[in-house]
Amino acid sequence: MEEPRGTFRLTGPNIQQDEITVTREGLTVGRVPGSDVILIHTQISRRHLRIMWQGRQFWVEDLDSRNGTWLRDRRLQPHQAEPLNPGDTIRAGPYMFTFVGVQVDEPQPVPSRLPEESILQSVARVLRPPSNVPEISRIEEQAPPPSLPSLPQSGPPPADGYPVGVPRDRSTWLQYLPGIYGEHEFIGRYLLIFESLLAPIMWMRDNFTMCMDPQSAPEDWLYWIAGWFDLLIIPDLSVERLRAILDEAGWLFARRGTRAGMERLFELYFGVKPEIVESEDSPHFTMRLALGDDSLQTRTLVERLIESQKPAFAGYTLEIE
Repeated sequence: MEEPRGTFRLTGPNIQQDEITVTREGLTVGRVPGSDVILIHTQISRRHLRIMWQGRQFWVEDLDSRNGTWLRDRRLQPHQAEPLNPGDTIRAGPYMFTFVGVQVDEPQPVPSRLPEESILQSVARVLRPPSNVPEISRIEEQAPPPSLPSLPQSGPPPADGYPVGVPRDRSTWLQYLPGIYGEHEFIGRYLLIFESLLAPIMWMRDNFTMCMDPQSAPEDWLYWIAGWFDLLIIPDLSVERLRAILDEAGWLFARRGTRAGMERLFELYFGVKPEIVESEDSPHFTMRLALGDDSLQTRTLVERLIESQKPAFAGYTLEIE
């Protein structure tokens, strides 16, 4: 088995060593005993981050720290691992980890011939496979496993069904327990059962803002969000136009019943800006809308939209061209 060794330079206050070597086992950084690298500082959480080896490269993962972990001046999402490239910098509080590079030691080849005096030599000749069995290709022997993609907050599970973003060795929930429990391997693996079961709920919690954004919310949610602003949704309205309307829903809601608000709303709905002429001596206005071929269904929908937006005391005349 290959033995990777990653080199990191560490800078910051009161450090014991300025160069750290990370092996296949990875390491954890935190403020309490039990962490591989202990950094005593108020901006460092009890279990702050970890560096791990997966898919022939090193990854960094924030362990839901209070002050966050920064990779290349970008804050990491909790429990969402990111790959590391030589020269990358990881910042945790006042400390900086600089990834120098990785060296992979190839395993030593097995001797093709045992010593003459070994009794196993004769056994090897007896157990030699038949000559008609093809040898395993050297390329197949040394073919590396496929690289792992960036671990997202949501997406399809890996091939083995293990939840994406959930560690495999010990639970990240240990950081919420007294430090004495962090040294117990059984408790770390036992908590992994519940962490993997609750991971989808936690992902939804962490990414719930995406469901509130009109540009990323699921299509079914768009009609629910529109109901918050009492927007009349015309049947067969394209999703692209619906997202554009919801992008300006706050602006439209603040100007509901005004000429500017109605002009912008109809422009978003139909792609053409209507002409609104207000009467000077009475609460009445005329709307001219160029929609091309007129039909009773189109006129009915436009009238419903006007009724939902105009002041209750105002009358109107609709002219569709």
